[in-house]
Amino acid sequence: MTRRILGRFGTPIFFLIVLVAFVVVLSVISSGHPKDWNETTGVIRKIETEVEYGPGNERNETNHVYVEYTVNGKKYDRELGVYMPSYKEGMELKILVDPADPRSITAADIGPILRYFKIGIPIAAVLFVLTLVLAVIRKR
Repeated sequence: MTRRILGRFGTPIFFLIVLVAFVVVLSVISSGHPKDWNETTGVIRKIETEVEYGPGNERNETNHVYVEYTVNGKKYDRELGVYMPSYKEGMELKILVDPADPRSITAADIGPILRYFKIGIPIAAVLFVLTLVLAVIRKR
């Protein structure tokens, strides 16, 4: 019974898992920082790449972005916590600063990422429904 269901609906179940993953990632990204954080400009001071080798000599890179910025006349130098391939040392970027703790920051320019997720979710939903319909039609 289970094999028959998975045989018929294996691909739609895969697309459903992808859709759920999109929703989870979108909710984590969009809910991480309150809207009342202040926007300011920072400068990327340094990008460090940490390389580790995993099983099978698999290379894993982690990029750490350090940003200098000023809040109320005080200079800060903190790790951003977000890396985009377009980031370069010396580049200015918009950041969000927690007014209660100016050491807490995140990139303000992750809007394009959210836009891709917001477009991707409906596309994944349509693909899921089409795949489900095709699977049912094909098995008849």
